[in-house]
Amino acid sequence: MAPLSGQLAQLDEPYDLAVSVLDPAALNRLDEVAQRDPTLLPRLVELYLADTPDRLQALRAAVERQDAAAVRAVAHALRGSSETFGAHEMVGHCEFLEYMPPEWDGPRIDAHLTGLIEAYGRTRAALQRMVAAKEP
Repeated sequence: MAPLSGQLAQLDEPYDLAVSVLDPAALNRLDEVAQRDPTLLPRLVELYLADTPDRLQALRAAVERQDAAAVRAVAHALRGSSETFGAHEMVGHCEFLEYMPPEWDGPRIDAHLTGLIEAYGRTRAALQRMVAAKEP
């Protein structure tokens, strides 16, 4: 499989990536809001992209400390913000981390954290392309 940068360069339509990574129903809801306030979507995306790396770092630190309560709290917050954009892959990883079993399962938790970080890369690219496509 080609690297993500190569895949992005081959896309003809900016929404191809967004639709494959982001839920179309969520995109439609955001489009409706953006029609009333064209500055809202870029501002929401900017806030999400600025905030998410810090949340991922906090999540990684909580996993390294094996602090289940902190993992659940950060995963909950990240799930909520990711749902706004319909980032279903990120939401799925966050749900596991938020509702993980009480006994610490390091390998599964690490797998979901890695998956979440990778999904964020795809989500970030999709959101950036979506906003760029809407710019005048």
